[in-house]
Amino acid sequence: MKPRWIVLLVVYIAAIGGMAWYSRQKAVDFAREERHRIETLGAGVTPTIGRLSAMNEIFTGNQGNDPETQAEGIASAASRELMSRLAARLQAAIAEQGPVGAVNICGDEAQQLTMAYAAERGLNVRRVALRTRNPLNQPDGYERPWMEGVAQSNAEQPVPAFGALIPAENGAPAEYRYLAPIYLKPLCLTCHGNADQVPADVQAVLSERYPDDQGTGFALGAFRGAVSVRVPIASEGGGETGE
Repeated sequence: MKPRWIVLLVVYIAAIGGMAWYSRQKAVDFAREERHRIETLGAGVTPTIGRLSAMNEIFTGNQGNDPETQAEGIASAASRELMSRLAARLQAAIAEQGPVGAVNICGDEAQQLTMAYAAERGLNVRRVALRTRNPLNQPDGYERPWMEGVAQSNAEQPVPAFGALIPAENGAPAEYRYLAPIYLKPLCLTCHGNADQVPADVQAVLSERYPDDQGTGFALGAFRGAVSVRVPIASEGGGETGE
């Protein structure tokens, strides 16, 4: 019989190989999809800087076999593209409906857009905050400690995104968890700024729709929350984990 340590070593190598293959395949699929999307946009259409940056991260990250590096590239790209989409929708709503239009986006529609994006990418992606407007954005036990630790940071001295590989445990599959900070931009002050920055009609809508709202009173550049991404990692058998 082979010594037990040899068997364990073989299992370990197989698990790492399977994790690397799965994460690398997810990265390639994501990048291929983005390339196809850009090719079908038509002549004369230039992809956004955010999308090009996201694709570059995926291709760059895919050069190695480390599953953690692969997952980080996927999570970082997803975080940036989600925020880019939300910002574009917010700007369009303000242009069409004025400041009150921003309330509809920051509230229910942003939640729907986030859920749709998560389903499109096959990832668990959401926005979380310590001071919430929508109760669905409450952080979980993993997200909250990190957010509380960086809550006093700001856009002038930002903290880097945080990521960690969480091993499979107690029946839960392995996954990569990623948190990217969100800092308040000028566009956000209409709905999240101090009392003198939030228009009266916006405040009226907020008071009616969100009586327990904690999402105002923020200064420009303040820490508002985070984008939380969870990337599934292959099981020890080399197959996909369930979501």
